[in-house]
Amino acid sequence: MLQQDEASAWQKVAIYRSLQAMMEHGLEVEPAGQFILAASKHLRASPDQEVPRELQAAASSTLATFACHHFHPIMMELQHQLKPFAPPDEFTLLTLGKIAANNVYSCVPFLGITLTTLQTAMRRIEDGRRRRALCTALEQMCGAIRIYLRTWERSSYPRISVQQFSAYLLPLYSCMTRTWLPGCDAQVQLAVLKTLSPILRLLLPRTDFQAQIYNDISLLLAQYDSSTETFLVTKILGQILEASLVNNNPIPREHVGPLTCALVRQICIRGQKWPPHPQCEENFKEIAHIFLRLARLHPSGLMGVFQGKVEERQEDVCAVLLALFSEIVGAQLPELWSRRQLCVRVVKAALGDDSTRVRRRRDWGLPAAGPGTQSSRLLLSRVPWVGQGPQTLLSASWYTSAPLGWHGTLSFLARSGSQVRLATLRAIGRLLRTSYLERIEGWPLNYVSLQMAVSAHQLVRAPRGPALPLSGLETSGQWGWGGLGAISGACSSFRRTPH
Repeated sequence: MLQQDEASAWQKVAIYRSLQAMMEHGLEVEPAGQFILAASKHLRASPDQEVPRELQAAASSTLATFACHHFHPIMMELQHQLKPFAPPDEFTLLTLGKIAANNVYSCVPFLGITLTTLQTAMRRIEDGRRRRALCTALEQMCGAIRIYLRTWERSSYPRISVQQFSAYLLPLYSCMTRTWLPGCDAQVQLAVLKTLSPILRLLLPRTDFQAQIYNDISLLLAQYDSSTETFLVTKILGQILEASLVNNNPIPREHVGPLTCALVRQICIRGQKWPPHPQCEENFKEIAHIFLRLARLHPSGLMGVFQGKVEERQEDVCAVLLALFSEIVGAQLPELWSRRQLCVRVVKAALGDDSTRVRRRRDWGLPAAGPGTQSSRLLLSRVPWVGQGPQTLLSASWYTSAPLGWHGTLSFLARSGSQVRLATLRAIGRLLRTSYLERIEGWPLNYVSLQMAVSAHQLVRAPRGPALPLSGLETSGQWGWGGLGAISGACSSFRRTPH
């Protein structure tokens, strides 16, 4: 009946679904050859034939199930339809992906020729449906490759290495990132971003491919402006930096500044809404992990970028950077310990003079906002105050090397927004608790504690707009008590340190 033109499309859909249910229960379908030819014809039906997509989807799913018992005839039919330098059919691609996911060890010997054929046909695919189908098929094939690499002993075929698979995948990756991603529609863009992560898991172990992948960081950063799925972009960036760290092959230093600007802008823009979307919180956590990796790869470069951006006195950006700075210092990274003086300069930049050049918000691409905006509040609420390590006192060189002592700190607290004040006090506390600041020579502890306590009255005034929770860093619903808590924590660090 599948080959009869008199039967309606919906009758054929019902037949396919019945056959699939039978095969899932172990029953055989005979004759197999005629069934494969009929299903293949439905897969390749052109839009002019007015074949419902439901029929093509049913034929695809049934063939994938049938391949569990008749793999080779079905694979040979699909390979016959997959021609070099010709755009493949949408449901042919989807069926290949399903078969690869369900028949890992049988499919591996065919992956080389399949991926090679797709390389020749990829640039000829223009419509969005075929591009999305190819992305879905590649995602499933990469999953099958990863399973094979973990359990290759179960395969009866000669072993294929990750280097061989990655050589097939690199041209596909290059076309997707440099041709499809910049100018495609939103649905194709989403499909490409979902596919890049499994492909990169196979490409990044090869150090000879990493330089090419690092050059695509700027293309990925551009997707923040056009993609609604920013978490996928952040996840891919984190994946690249993790491989860079594991393989001891740092990304070029010139990417540190653009990465910092783009990621901080994401926190400022996405944090405007309250309460935050769960995916936004996941995005913020992944961004924090990226900065930790950057601090290990390029500690001097990252601290230099932080200092430069803090000196621009953009309040939202300054609060976010100081919160990230506290997280980095609190992690006590070994790569940062020898450069702790650079960390001190970041905080000194926050306490600097107001005569420093101010960059306007539009240079960062941020919406207009006043003191204490929700983006900085959101990130500040995610950075814990309690640190690890011995408590020490502020270094005398920190005060004598610049015209900025505790009186300068009080002046800063009087003129800055509450979120910047709170973030700066937390950063100072982090430096104290992690021993990044050395013991003060000749500074009475009572005087230091008194000056810190006197500055508290500058923080008890609530900022403009509704008060938002700081995850336990405030009491009585007032933002100012969060600042008091930060100051009291810093003061306790002074008091507990032997003089």
